[in-house]
Amino acid sequence: MSRSPRVEQSRKTRHHRHGPLSYEIFRRMDSLQLHAPFDQKERELADKRAKCHDTGRKEEKLATRVRQFLNVLVGVSVGLAAVVVRLGSDKLGNWRRETFKNLLAGKEHWDLEFGGVVLLAMGMTAGFAVLSTVAVVLVPTSSGSGIPGVLAFLNGCDLHVALRGQVLVAKVFGTILSVGGGLALGPEGPMVHIGAIVGMLVCRRCLAPALKRLGPFSQNLEAELSRQPLRYHIQAAVMGAGAGIAAAFNAPLAGTVFVVEEAASFFSKKLLLHSFISCTFAVLTCNVVSDLVGLERETIYTRTAACVGVIQSWMDSPWMSFHVAVVGVLCGLLAIFFNRVVVALGSYFAQEAQQLGRGPSLFLRRFGFSILVGSCCGAFAVCLPQAQPCLDSSLQNAFHGSSGCIMEEWLEQLVSGARYVPTSLLPEEFQDDSPKHKAGFTMSYQPRYGLFAAQYDPLQCPVAISLQKDCRVKGIENYITKEINVSATDFCCRFDDITSLKQGKFHNLSEPKTPMEMGENWPTGPCPALTWDDKEKSHMGHYSPAAALTLVPPTAVVQNLLVRGAPGVLPYTTVGAFALGYFILAACSSTAWMPGGLLVPMMCIGAAVGRLYGLFWHAVLGGAPPSCGIPWIPELKPLLQALYPRTEPLPMEPGILAFAGCAAFLSGSGSLVMFVLVLLLEVTLDPFLIPVILISVLSARTVTSLMKAHGLYHELMNVQSLPFLSETPHWRQSHYVVQDLLHQDARTQRMNQPFSPDLEGQFDREFPEVISLSRRATEAEIVEALEKRLPGDERTLVHGFPVVEPPSPNDPGGQLCGLVTREALLGLLVTTNSHGSGRVDVVPNSPAVSRAARSERSLSREPFSQHFAVPAGLEDVMDSAPFVVQGSTPVVQAHMLFARCGLRHVVVVDSGHRPIGVLTRKSLMPWRTPWLDEDNLHNDTFLEQRAAHSPTASRGNSAPSTPTISRLGSHAIPERGPHSVRKRSTDVLEGNLSPLAESMRLTTMTADEATGSGEAEAGEAGEGGQMVLEGADEPTGPGEAGQSASQ
Repeated sequence: MSRSPRVEQSRKTRHHRHGPLSYEIFRRMDSLQLHAPFDQKERELADKRAKCHDTGRKEEKLATRVRQFLNVLVGVSVGLAAVVVRLGSDKLGNWRRETFKNLLAGKEHWDLEFGGVVLLAMGMTAGFAVLSTVAVVLVPTSSGSGIPGVLAFLNGCDLHVALRGQVLVAKVFGTILSVGGGLALGPEGPMVHIGAIVGMLVCRRCLAPALKRLGPFSQNLEAELSRQPLRYHIQAAVMGAGAGIAAAFNAPLAGTVFVVEEAASFFSKKLLLHSFISCTFAVLTCNVVSDLVGLERETIYTRTAACVGVIQSWMDSPWMSFHVAVVGVLCGLLAIFFNRVVVALGSYFAQEAQQLGRGPSLFLRRFGFSILVGSCCGAFAVCLPQAQPCLDSSLQNAFHGSSGCIMEEWLEQLVSGARYVPTSLLPEEFQDDSPKHKAGFTMSYQPRYGLFAAQYDPLQCPVAISLQKDCRVKGIENYITKEINVSATDFCCRFDDITSLKQGKFHNLSEPKTPMEMGENWPTGPCPALTWDDKEKSHMGHYSPAAALTLVPPTAVVQNLLVRGAPGVLPYTTVGAFALGYFILAACSSTAWMPGGLLVPMMCIGAAVGRLYGLFWHAVLGGAPPSCGIPWIPELKPLLQALYPRTEPLPMEPGILAFAGCAAFLSGSGSLVMFVLVLLLEVTLDPFLIPVILISVLSARTVTSLMKAHGLYHELMNVQSLPFLSETPHWRQSHYVVQDLLHQDARTQRMNQPFSPDLEGQFDREFPEVISLSRRATEAEIVEALEKRLPGDERTLVHGFPVVEPPSPNDPGGQLCGLVTREALLGLLVTTNSHGSGRVDVVPNSPAVSRAARSERSLSREPFSQHFAVPAGLEDVMDSAPFVVQGSTPVVQAHMLFARCGLRHVVVVDSGHRPIGVLTRKSLMPWRTPWLDEDNLHNDTFLEQRAAHSPTASRGNSAPSTPTISRLGSHAIPERGPHSVRKRSTDVLEGNLSPLAESMRLTTMTADEATGSGEAEAGEAGEGGQMVLEGADEPTGPGEAGQSASQ
């Protein structure tokens, strides 16, 4: 049976993944009231300031000082929180790693004893994973990094449940257990969430109580504090998020840029300065307190000595740009795949949580997955060092093919002295083309004794050659020139002393080995500490390159992968195995019920891929010996030419390509450009790497743009069904006006309302039903409006109620005069009932009103007071100056109004200023734009999401409550007249629908026939809808309207 063209087109568009995972959770999510409503209290405050300019001026000056103090207080508090996280994770991680190292010492074979070590490592890591999962079970919103939830909150979503004090405690302890316990996670992501919580708590728990006790001016400011979230609470959360990531990376500029690029949806120039101050104080506090408690400063990059010579010439060549761009493309593609794996796992676990509900079955599965991930991480940490070979910790092994950009602590072991020499005496690769540079002087180095197969010693070499003829360097006389005043007898073999030389004991001339101290970031693992080398007649140390990637802190892993000037320290087999295993473990760890971030794991994966690419070309092209990368003293030139006659300039630098991969993967996965650029430059302080970062980041972002991929955190917002409103509207929204959205909502209400012949004009409504209140509404009318449900709703979820003028003998009324929120109405009823008077003074965002709003039991049909039939005083709590648009307003302009002003509701009015609908941020989601005409369905980029959230879609494949979707085309308005009801019902019964609607109707019929209790299951799902924050379930407060997202 052949499929219709419409079905085939629907199959082709399944790669689009825009829209929420669960519309039931999406529609229940409420928005924040970011601006104070112009109610009676706001009018009184404005009148008071107008009458006394001096009072208003003093209050504004006090507000400025308070915000400045808030910057410092938030920064210091976040810095202290960062120290707690670092101290706990470092202590726990160091203890775990030292335990593993002691257990691995001497375990060179795969035997039963090593099997016991593996089981112990698996059990230990799994135990920490279980403890971290317990924190998430107790506080579900502490799971994951928390960055998607923070970004959505700063965008205007009501996620106060994720920014509470208990979330902070669970987040801190869970992060310490997961990061210190050895999971493939980092603390940098959770620090964004922790910083936002700390900022909110400082503003709410410290600043607000203090203002209550500082006089009348401060009390007025305290009232403004609760009524202006965008000015105080949101600003504190933004500054805390930026300060958290600044303290994590020790980079205040990067934290500020993160606020500008990603966190702050409502950005201003003042916010830039406030964020920078908070980030600076957070970094200073973190560094000072870390020094006091004995914590070493962590960084992802170790600065190298001055890079000279061939590496500079290679960086100036077009081959550098080519290889860096290739690494950027590869890491961009890998980042897209990584995002899809994480999103797929997150979607699976979120759907599983909705199906099972919060109960023993769900907890058992999540604990089982945490144990599995923890066991795999523990086994990976000890099995990879056992599977990879050990390497000699020698200078020759580390610096074979060195570029000359070497860490200071390693350079001190490589050279024994330095002096300035004329540049003209050095090889050509160390000379610049400018005559000024050739006439100058350049620093040259004296090699450490034993670095090369022979040595330059004009005092002892002639004696050694006379005693031992085999100590002579053969053929060196062919490379001696008049430019350098040396002779052939000035070069000889290496020996300890003349007595040993007489006995025939001199060092190996073919494969010299000089011991080297690698440092604490290069552990021995299962390798022997020292072995006797018969050729060198000395003890030689060893290290495990795999242990340098699994038994060190996460930041040290990035350091080791980014090390420059020593391409031989990490073999390509070790890097490849680590990249594959860590990729899988990071994706699984991030979706488990554990707090933890992915910023540092992303850096590890990208750096491993970039270094693997560099090592591949390094092996193909061949690496130069240590003689080529460093400007040695001119006297060594004949010796180096004699020992390495076919040396060529360095063909590749794996360290630079690892750096390019780190930047590209982080940028491609997170869709971050400026943050990555500023972060890496601030951490490295090396302008030499600017072109590397730029080329790699732009290459990765180009790939993700061409593949139409989104950032990981924005994809996770869809998994968590958060209504994030982008800064710019979708291009298709420019084809519609607000009235089109209302027509679509009206159609949806008609499709969800059961047909009844008694309801005349049931299908004649052109605009959706609007629940409004009269300005003179009584308590009974308010209770009725609060309990009223729109067609298709199973509960009352309307949050914005237009207030209209009551009718009069000369005027039918109905003109818009204000807007009142559900919280304000509940506060009005509660306050009126407690005082027995219609005069109220309500703060909409106060805790008492919030508790009343979250409780459906606060409503009752019994009278609240003896004045139940008199006007309740709606004028005192309503916003008398709401934002209003006409139905002919373009959707793009409505989107701009929400995105720029941070609105919660916008009332749509007709030409008579009567409300015909209420827009929310959910009304402007890109995938909710009306259907295209059926002839242009191939251009509909959100076809699958509209089909999945259709009012008649299969209950088994989508949430029971669905968005507002039309089947009749984007601008088609149903006929109205005496036969409209009959025609509508006849079309449904006879199947006279469009091909797309018919195919979807058939799918629905099949699902309904297979499931006899669809409506009952839908009712249960509607009552059990929950908000998911990275795999965790947390019930949310009342959301927006049911089927119509416009109110």
